[in-house]
Amino acid sequence: MAKLSGMKDTWTVTAVKPKYQTYVVVIGESARRDALGAFGGHWDNTPFAGSVNG
Repeated sequence: MAKLSGMKDTWTVTAVKPKYQTYVVVIGESARRDALGAFGGHWDNTPFAGSVNG
């Protein structure tokens, strides 16, 4: 692990033009598709995501 942590990255970012200013990434067991109301889950826990087209 020490050897890997000392290695340098071999990639570079050449250009970034994001479509939105802010992105939210949800990571975890609650991010399962069947647990989100926006994707037909049983709970209305994502009302905004369920109301927008994107």
